Amino acid sequence: MFRLCISPKCSRFVTRGYAHTVKQAHSTIRDLAINKSNPREALEHLKETIKSHPQDKTRSDKTIRYIYNTLAIQRDDHGLDDIKQFMKDNDLKLSSIDEDNSYTISKYDELKSILKECETNNLKLTSGTLELIASGCIFYNNFSDVLRVAQIGLKNKIFPSRKMFHYVVCSLVEQNDIEKATLLVQDMRKTYIVEPLSDTIFVIVKALLQQGNTESADIWTSELTQRLETKPDNLSLLAYMRVLDYSKKYKDILDTYHQYVECADVTCFNQALKACSLLGDYSECISLLNKKVQLKRKVKIFDINIVLKHFILSGKSLHDAQMFLKEATSLYRVEPNLESFNILLGSLIGSGNMDNARTFYNNLCVNMDLPDPDKSTNTLVAVGYAKSQLSDKAQEFIYSVGLRNTDVLDVSEAMRDMYKALGDQKKFDKWSIIAYRLNNKPLLLINQLIEKFE
Repeated sequence: MFRLCISPKCSRFVTRGYAHTVKQAHSTIRDLAINKSNPREALEHLKETIKSHPQDKTRSDKTIRYIYNTLAIQRDDHGLDDIKQFMKDNDLKLSSIDEDNSYTISKYDELKSILKECETNNLKLTSGTLELIASGCIFYNNFSDVLRVAQIGLKNKIFPSRKMFHYVVCSLVEQNDIEKATLLVQDMRKTYIVEPLSDTIFVIVKALLQQGNTESADIWTSELTQRLETKPDNLSLLAYMRVLDYSKKYKDILDTYHQYVECADVTCFNQALKACSLLGDYSECISLLNKKVQLKRKVKIFDINIVLKHFILSGKSLHDAQMFLKEATSLYRVEPNLESFNILLGSLIGSGNMDNARTFYNNLCVNMDLPDPDKSTNTLVAVGYAKSQLSDKAQEFIYSVGLRNTDVLDVSEAMRDMYKALGDQKKFDKWSIIAYRLNNKPLLLINQLIEKFE
């Protein structure tokens, strides 16, 4: 989680290695939504930021617009509902966001009319207006019209943005039209004189690898290596490391990181840390963390949690993971947070050992040195019981913590699936109704459903 920690001595903030002020945090969140096409995660980070520093809500207008537009382009209706509810809860209003799930330009007919008028009257538009129209075209999956927008821009001596093409490529790949996506990237250079983003190339490579087309994937990957060799930068490095990560070439990731460490940013560092964790190389993990200290960057619990999570994924025992957590937090003088314990708890639940998992959870509740369990921790245990088909213990646990103190949708769906497997039609129907309503009703009604259950 992307947390803002308030310093007791000043009003500056630290966002787990990414930003030192609220302003920088918002900048990072916008980058995550737009450049990395991850608006869901960006929204979670924004929630944490506003929760930690509510007096800075005024900075959120632009950030919300970035997240909302990206969700709209990705046709993520659930995400759009989530951000609107978040805005209502925090008394945030944007005039450009309608009450339904439509994009800023709500009807495609209206959008086409604007586009036709631009062409007919040879209107000179700004790059921002062109990008807005293009985004609307992408939202409605009319990619040929995006190219018409690009042509209008060229007539006005405005080169289309690389981000605009990136969105189109991502949308085409999502629709499994990889051939059209690759042709578009080639056309970017030839017709529009625009070089693709390194992240766009990664999207193409990943899609080709998923198809099993390794030969074409290697050709596109060579573009990233050529960029690194001629003019290395953190975006090309990250894209290449992500290609290696997808191919599970963790040793190559480390070698590449060390070769281009001078242009690496914190995201590249995290990718390298993940790689050596998945290799189960304890000494290399410590070496990387020490390197961060040498660069006068503080090791945070976020870094240690990356190692902890992927140590477990690499097959390391829970005992080894706990020993690493104990030694690393002592060495770098940081305190474990709730995420640290959720990772360990998740490992116990994943192994099917619910008795030990419940004991571990109870220790969280009674040990004053540990953070109190939150919704995420409670959800882990409740869903763990449900997946283990321990219906009595699942029901007892949910009543003990309160359904509202869990992720209600995840828990209700897990309980529904459990009772279906157990053949208990009455309880299956009950949880099915709760899950259905949570999926289809406005979030404002959730509390009423919870109260009815409790």
